[in-house]
Amino acid sequence: YSITANDALPVENYVAVVTLSDTSDGGTNVQWGSNWHATGGAPEDEVQGALEGLYNAIIDGMEAAG
Repeated sequence: YSITANDALPVENYVAVVTLSDTSDGGTNVQWGSNWHATGGAPEDEVQGALEGLYNAIIDGMEAAG
């Protein structure tokens, strides 16, 4: 997916791929990768940390919902 209009994060040209696959124990493996460019002078490592935190929160929420 891509985000074309964004006011929440200091990024542009955001494109991501989320892949879900079954695990041998009946669970689900989530792989989430993205490409983007930091904007507004935001340090790239800080943006990356914020996105990783967001991804983890979303995945944790899906896990909690069962």
